[in-house]
Amino acid sequence: MEQHYKTRYHKVQIEDTDIFYREAGDPQQPVILLLHGFPSSSHMFRNLIERLAPHYHLIAPDYPGFGFSGCPSPEVFTYSFDHLAVIMEKFIDRLHLSAISFYMQDYGGPIGFRIISKRPELVKALLIQNANVYLEGLGPDVQKIGALAEANDVTGLKAAANYMMSFEGIKEQ
Repeated sequence: MEQHYKTRYHKVQIEDTDIFYREAGDPQQPVILLLHGFPSSSHMFRNLIERLAPHYHLIAPDYPGFGFSGCPSPEVFTYSFDHLAVIMEKFIDRLHLSAISFYMQDYGGPIGFRIISKRPELVKALLIQNANVYLEGLGPDVQKIGALAEANDVTGLKAAANYMMSFEGIKEQ
């Protein structure tokens, strides 16, 4: 039984992109899908996973472009909440998850809520930590990135992403 408590690391391919995920706990226990925020990854859940593994089956994916998942070029991959939700929905299906407790933090909200609104039968519970449920809650910088993505402005997207990941951009957030 002890082996279920250790975190295991996996990758699956969804839409030609490697999706990395952490898994712990007994698959016969209730499932918690841990959807991380920005600028983070499943690594943010490492201590929580350790504490909950004796009681739950925990799955924590990294979105494309985050953590250890693949990082396709914005020229071939649409980095939008809509598309990330599609990727995560396909991930859920690939792992045959059901009766899921969705733990949504920050970016996990817009991604998780899109999945939930389309597939409410997947939901066992919602665990929401500082997650946005509406576009206005994402702030002007993220809204600007969304507009650049919709306009296929790759140069503008790169500049905005570089700023958001700079020391000043992170401090501003």
